[in-house]
Amino acid sequence: MRGDVVMIQPDRNLRLDTETLQANLKAGEMHTNSAVIVRDTTRKITADNMQAFDNGARLIFGGTARMTIDNSDNLAAPDIEIKS
Repeated sequence: MRGDVVMIQPDRNLRLDTETLQANLKAGEMHTNSAVIVRDTTRKITADNMQAFDNGARLIFGGTARMTIDNSDNLAAPDIEIKS
């Protein structure tokens, strides 16, 4: 698929936006070398490319990948100490 590709997985409330996507639905796999945005109600992942396996149960993001988590419920962040 090419253009503004949008894939929705309602049972996981996931939405994928990209420019190109190759899918083998019979094998449950898809991949793109284009930038992707994958989001649900509280998380957003952006990456330079992506591969999906096992009908979307396993996602591999490539290149520069970032995840943003919305903690609008004002959950307290745990105290984290980083030792080098």
